[in-house]
Amino acid sequence: MKTRRSQSTPLMMSFRGGVPDNAVHDIARAQAEALERLYGKPLYCHLVVKVPEAEGVDTCAVSLYLTLPGHIDLRVEPSDHPDQQFVDPGRAIVDVFQRARGLIAERFAHRRRRKLQRLAAPLT
Repeated sequence: MKTRRSQSTPLMMSFRGGVPDNAVHDIARAQAEALERLYGKPLYCHLVVKVPEAEGVDTCAVSLYLTLPGHIDLRVEPSDHPDQQFVDPGRAIVDVFQRARGLIAERFAHRRRRKLQRLAAPLT
């Protein structure tokens, strides 16, 4: 298992099977930086890329473990849906970060709704 850290975002990447490619590192770094621009610098970001080693196994599995300020912890696992399984590790990385952005947006929206409900509640 090889690990590499980015300078700007605390991105830790682990590769299981296959050989890490600079293009894959660049895609992951760009996705992490885009996430940082939207939601602030993550406190923890670990991307695990499992590349198939055996012939006949053709899909990659990418997991993302993320902690953002405000006590937001996310664990985005590989999709079981056949339409969301990827041969290209770069595409699988983009997909896992897109799903993470959606989950983060849901969490922020839920927090805003709770805050508005508390503010709108009549004082007794």
